[in-house]
Amino acid sequence: MKMTFLKKICDILITIAQWIFFLVSLLLLTATFPTFLVISLFLRGVRKQILFRRIVYYYLKIFFFVLETIVPGLTIKRDKRIAEISSSVIICNHVSYLDGLLACTLNKNIVIFIKGSFFNVPVLGWLVRLAGYIPVAAGGSLKNFYSKRLEYLDQAISAGTSVVIFPEGIRSKNGEISRFKIGAFKIALRHGAPLELVRIINADRLLRRNSILLNTCVRNTVEVASIGRVAPEGTPEELRKAAVDIYQRHLAE
Repeated sequence: MKMTFLKKICDILITIAQWIFFLVSLLLLTATFPTFLVISLFLRGVRKQILFRRIVYYYLKIFFFVLETIVPGLTIKRDKRIAEISSSVIICNHVSYLDGLLACTLNKNIVIFIKGSFFNVPVLGWLVRLAGYIPVAAGGSLKNFYSKRLEYLDQAISAGTSVVIFPEGIRSKNGEISRFKIGAFKIALRHGAPLELVRIINADRLLRRNSILLNTCVRNTVEVASIGRVAPEGTPEELRKAAVDIYQRHLAE
């Protein structure tokens, strides 16, 4: 009983510390943001977006470095092969609220389909817009923005950018793979981009479903692994089946 109480206190204190770091670093980013905007004036097209993608990449790399440092028992492993992927559609399973942030640290030159709510966050919202990220299920003020981003994808993929999509659309309730929506597979075929399959493991142990507290003081390895590749051939349904089969085999191991 005493250990459970102490662990809960630890969970609360470390969660507060991580959020303080997040907010303070966001304020620092806000202070330097005008400098990056001035630099971006001398860049055009893809180069401008790459600048802001790298800002997001390094900002969140630092975020997870601090997280790994202050959470007892936590190890974060990323498959190095993912950093070398280019001109592909990367699909990930979805187990935690941390997945989208973690995905941003996988590769310096990626565009991610993320929730539209991220675009309304001060500073971070500006960054993801300037980085070329794409809102999921965009409506209202984001509708035209979403359409323009989709039109841009062919140019971006041809230039070496990869697209990250969570085809389940929602977080898994039990760690199993939910039904994949067809959009990611249509995009892969439309642009002739190979599908790179990535599996996120144990992020849901770090930030559990229906909890705002980090789960600390337990041994936990959050891993992001490359588990397969599917060539852009056949129909979207065939691509989806091939991807699901690979994920199911890995879940069974």
